[in-house]
Amino acid sequence: MAHPKSALFHAENVPVVIYVRLLNSVLGPTWVSWEPETLRNSLAQKFDLPKADKSEKAHKPIERVMAAIFAAKTLLGNPDVFSTRLEGFENIILAFNNHVPNFDVLEVASPSEINYGIQLAKLIEPDLPKFAEDVVAYIRACFAQYGVFAYPESLADYEPESQKELREQIRVRAKNIDINNLNMEDVVDVQAAKLYDVENYALERLAMAKEEMAKAK
Repeated sequence: MAHPKSALFHAENVPVVIYVRLLNSVLGPTWVSWEPETLRNSLAQKFDLPKADKSEKAHKPIERVMAAIFAAKTLLGNPDVFSTRLEGFENIILAFNNHVPNFDVLEVASPSEINYGIQLAKLIEPDLPKFAEDVVAYIRACFAQYGVFAYPESLADYEPESQKELREQIRVRAKNIDINNLNMEDVVDVQAAKLYDVENYALERLAMAKEEMAKAK
């Protein structure tokens, strides 16, 4: 008989931290050190999961869930991979945002994905090591590529040192901005709207997660 929470493995927007708690409860905390094949087989048995269809695996919710679980496994087993290795940071961020990472190429995570992914990482592993210079440089490059000048407060330590006052102005403005009534000629308004979108992404993902978890009950 399948576990009552099996439906979670077919959901689209359940945060990875929910799966970590579920696996700790069902398998015990030692799952973090299991071999990948052992973990996959155990999950298939406990939660009545089908075998992966390799031809379409990146498009299936269950494979995106598995990518997130293995990313969490890496984070818990070796937090340095996330905090000090560029490829590890990127792949974990992408997996936490419902993507199956492509390990053959360097992809660019969006500022929204980075903000949300780091929030989840801190929930899973509160004592994250300090980010290496390469990881900070990657964060800055991603924000720059998407044209986001001011970072969310939780990421403000990783901002460039320049124009701190303007960045803080943007953060303040983003807290009470009317997204439907922007002054498009005002750089503070334009950038506050971009920052609002970055922060709102996490809120929307968590709201969708509540819906998904309600369906899975």
